[in-house]
Amino acid sequence: MRVAAVGGKWGVVQVFRDVAAIGHGGGSWLILLGLSLAATLATVVVCLNSSALGTLMRLIDRPDIGRKLHSRDTPIVAGLAMMVPVFVITLVAMQFGRDEPFMLAATFASSVVMAIGVLDDRLDVSPAWRFVGLFFLVYVAFSVEPTFVIKRLNMNFLGGELDIPFHSLAGPITLLMIVGFVNAVNMADGMNGQFLGSMLIWSLLLLRYVPRAEFVAVAGLVCCAAAALYFNLKGRVFSGSAGAYSGALFIGLLAISDYRETHSTLPSVTVSIRFWLPVGDS
Repeated sequence: MRVAAVGGKWGVVQVFRDVAAIGHGGGSWLILLGLSLAATLATVVVCLNSSALGTLMRLIDRPDIGRKLHSRDTPIVAGLAMMVPVFVITLVAMQFGRDEPFMLAATFASSVVMAIGVLDDRLDVSPAWRFVGLFFLVYVAFSVEPTFVIKRLNMNFLGGELDIPFHSLAGPITLLMIVGFVNAVNMADGMNGQFLGSMLIWSLLLLRYVPRAEFVAVAGLVCCAAAALYFNLKGRVFSGSAGAYSGALFIGLLAISDYRETHSTLPSVTVSIRFWLPVGDS
């Protein structure tokens, strides 16, 4: 292992990068395990202290005589407990491994969407403003990182391959897909376990196809979703709009980048089958 001659921060970063490269993944697994455990622990700590945090941040969902039928005031911080640690370990992994601009773009866009979700959880922002904010952020993500724009779909149809180029409509079609999916996931989040369980399943299935640059983020998402799901099924926390918006956008952008980065090794039909439920429900 090379020890960096440069002292300070960058010397430490270089050492971690060298460790991560040992044995074509041997060291990477150690870093992956450490980051995943740290993210999971952070999720558990937030969920255990959800009542205090929810009160402090004014993120409490109170039952009413209409559609909110839970029996007690419930903090809506499970989405934050899941996504914030994932964002942090993603940024840390980018420092210690190969830098991928599309991962930074996905993390930034999802973080801002999460902030919009927090405002909605606190202030009940109108659907029109939420839609405009989401539309604008996805548009910016596409403008900064063209990896998220689907240029063509390759599909197996009736025993043959069907290639569908989008040409100049690639941006608008992909924008419609992402915005529609994110809103559908938020609308479908109506019972304990529905959203967080879906995030756990989607991230587990995505692990088979992710390139190296995404592995830490998706593995961390598996662990954090599972931890948050446990508390959600107990009725102690809800995910809220913050989790639904940021989680759906993050997993959607990663699925598209997987499709593009693996040169369609991840079939478009497979993605459609996995994500059909919230879209069909909405």
